[in-house]
Amino acid sequence: MDKELIKDYIASFQLRKFENIIERELKIKIIKDKAATIIGPRRCGKTFFIFQQISRFKRDEILYPNLKSLF
Repeated sequence: MDKELIKDYIASFQLRKFENIIERELKIKIIKDKAATIIGPRRCGKTFFIFQQISRFKRDEILYPNLKSLF
């Protein structure tokens, strides 16, 4: 994989704005230096829940790899 493509992906992620996110009641415990994984049925809001969580952190602390968009 091209390193420049990965650098561009990371840079665009850090500039991305998450708009129209509906606040969800579900809470997850964030453990430092551990990955968080959300599982559930199709179209139940997993991605937007992750975006909600991401919006609470500084962008240089988070990386959301959407592997589908990289290939």
